Amino acid sequence: MPSHATSKAINAALLKRFGAEFEIDPELTGLDELEKIAGHRSHRRFLPRPIAPDLLRLLCACALAAPSKSDLQQCDIIIVSDAAIRKSIVSLIREMPWINDAPVFLVFAANGRRLPAISQLRGKPFPNDHLDLFFAGLCVGWPAQAGEITPRLSLRTTVIENKYGADDLAAEIDAYDRRREKLRPYQRQRDADRWGEASFYGWSEDKARQYAEPMRTDFGSFVRGKGFCLD
Repeated sequence: MPSHATSKAINAALLKRFGAEFEIDPELTGLDELEKIAGHRSHRRFLPRPIAPDLLRLLCACALAAPSKSDLQQCDIIIVSDAAIRKSIVSLIREMPWINDAPVFLVFAANGRRLPAISQLRGKPFPNDHLDLFFAGLCVGWPAQAGEITPRLSLRTTVIENKYGADDLAAEIDAYDRRREKLRPYQRQRDADRWGEASFYGWSEDKARQYAEPMRTDFGSFVRGKGFCLD
């Protein structure tokens, strides 16, 4: 679609959604992607057509390519294919019967166990069992240089079926550390004065060192002070 037509399609979608007109430069890059985002729709009825496993794996990989606060990678995806589990979920959320009807049902879970487990594997304390791990900021601007793709944990670690938790976290983390080191090695070792220089310094060692120090322990009280209930 020509860029002028794309910008008009974006404006039409946003006018319908927000009741306001938008001035959209047709020369902007990424308009095709913005058109899809602006035109997002919710669906509650589905055709009886299965999702191919390769397509589902691709979609999960793209979802997990989203930004990750402090490179902590705390999101896992649970593919609920077991019919009995699905029915159990629907019995608790009766106003969402389409959970049973959709070809695939995914649960996105914030994994708060992986980092403490990594700290234990790397022999580091974990004094950060609080809310800060789940919050992130987002910078917006024009890139001054080409960005780099950050290698992520394997889908064997973060996309699982009908259960929660990696079968062999230590082996999977080690494999990830070594794959990532070949592509994007760390330029320095964090807090070497305290922990020394490791002969091999991977992602898990960096994260274990990072969260071995208490960070923003007053964040929970700050959020409560703003009126949020955390009970």
